[in-house]
Amino acid sequence: MAQKKKSGKSPTQRSIAVLKERGWTYQVVEHWNAWAHIRQDLFGCIDILACHPSYGIVGIQACVGGSHSARRDKALIEPRLLSWLESGGKFEVWSWAERGERDEKKVWTLRVEPFLLSDQKTLDSLVDAKIKRDLEVARAAAEKEETKATAKAMKKAARAAARSTLA
Repeated sequence: MAQKKKSGKSPTQRSIAVLKERGWTYQVVEHWNAWAHIRQDLFGCIDILACHPSYGIVGIQACVGGSHSARRDKALIEPRLLSWLESGGKFEVWSWAERGERDEKKVWTLRVEPFLLSDQKTLDSLVDAKIKRDLEVARAAAEKEETKATAKAMKKAARAAARSTLA
């Protein structure tokens, strides 16, 4: 099977080039976690933080075109994104794909999808994710308390059994 030719630049590098060209201040906030062997994004979905006086602060998820919808969906279920947006931060998915007419040279093209709190679908997804996470945390806490109570009851029963055996 023939290997696909590497493009040379990552989506993050392409995005940085655009930000630099447009005069933005930016910082890559995604990092490699050597212990877990994974790349970790800020708040689970932000690769680049960028700011510009005329636009504000934006968190950018940079990806290849084929994974745009998967990255959008991943961000929509990230509960920390709601806090980011409610705090005044903006969020966008930037995806890169080679596009062009058949039999012509393909050109790397940027697709930008902003997430807005005013967009009801975005807001509903983020709120649902936050509610789910809060429920999971509450359920885990209840299970922990139940486990503690069960362990305490078992200890008490074991002590009572030991006393009755000695008596």
